[in-house]
Amino acid sequence: MISDSTLLERIKQNDRKAWQELYASYKSPIGSFMRNWSCKGPDFDDVYQETMIRFDAQCHTIRLDATLKTIIISIAKRVWFETLRNRKKYGILADEEQRVFTRLSMDDEVKPDSEEPFFNPEEEVFDISGKVVEAMLKMRSGDCADIFYARYWYKIRVDKVAEQFGINYNSMKTKIYECKQSLKRLLQKAGVKFPTSKNSKNNE
Repeated sequence: MISDSTLLERIKQNDRKAWQELYASYKSPIGSFMRNWSCKGPDFDDVYQETMIRFDAQCHTIRLDATLKTIIISIAKRVWFETLRNRKKYGILADEEQRVFTRLSMDDEVKPDSEEPFFNPEEEVFDISGKVVEAMLKMRSGDCADIFYARYWYKIRVDKVAEQFGINYNSMKTKIYECKQSLKRLLQKAGVKFPTSKNSKNNE
C-alpha cells in the first residue's frame, strides 16, 4: 500500500489518480469513525465531500505530524460540528444530535473557535459579493434559490430537502447539481473566474 507521505506528495502535484485513491480509500474507515458521532447516511456523504474539499484547500500546508487518516478525521469532525451548530441555531437539532453536539463542543479539535458563527452574510466580506447576490436574484424565477437556502444555509440533509420539495433523493441530488451549474454560469457571465478543481468531479 502506498505510504501517506508518498500519497500526499502526489496530491500536492495535482495527481488525479492519487486524489481518487485518497477519496475511495478513506471513505469507509472515516465513515466507521463518524458513525460514533451519529454522522451517517446522507449526512456522512455531505460531510465527507466537504471534508475532501477542505483537505484539498489545505493540502499544500499539511505536514505529516499525524497520519492522513487522523488529519482527515479531524477535518470531518469539524465539518460535522459546524453542521450541528448551524442546525441548533435554527432549532432543527434532533435529540441525539444535541448530545453529539455537546460532546463535540468539549473536544479540543473543535472547541477553540466553537463560538464562531457558521456563516453570517452581514459579516462576510468578499469582492464578488454583489455579483453573487445579483446571480442569486436571477435564479428566483425557479426553485434553485429556495433549495440553496434549505441545503446550504440551514444545512438540511439532502433527503429532507427532497421531502420538502416532493421529489426523491436522487432527483434532488441531480437538481442541486443543475442549480450549481446554473449559478456558476450566471457568475461567469458576471465576470467571476473559477479555478480548475482537481477533485471537482468527485465533489459535485
